[in-house]
Amino acid sequence: MALFLKKASPDLHRKVRSAQIVSFYIWAAALTVVIGNVANFVIAQDDGKYTLEIVIGLISLAVCLLQFGTGRMIGSRFDRTIAGGQGLGQKNTILAIWLTQTYLNPIASLGPGLYVLWQNLVNSYQIWRKNKKTEKLF
Repeated sequence: MALFLKKASPDLHRKVRSAQIVSFYIWAAALTVVIGNVANFVIAQDDGKYTLEIVIGLISLAVCLLQFGTGRMIGSRFDRTIAGGQGLGQKNTILAIWLTQTYLNPIASLGPGLYVLWQNLVNSYQIWRKNKKTEKLF
């Protein structure tokens, strides 16, 4: 579709391409709402026992690190370490969170919700590390 638009209407193609940042802000707003709903569920819980939530959080952290690590290992074979990690570790879990919040017990949304948190922390760490390496070069 993008190639067709580029050939058929270069002006429209340039306009759409220049507005790509808008999708980032829409994603950030959706992520904020979804994570807010997950946090609200945990806070509004009546029993005050958080053992299950902690276990779900630790499992989602382990799954996230395992997927990023496995992806990096596979990617390193092809000199694409970061791409491999992103390919296996980066997940679009917004739909999973919405479905679990809507149709299942809200606690089911904690796994994918916390996975979003972990993957964003991993991505932030990778960006920080890459920037730190770049600063040393100059």
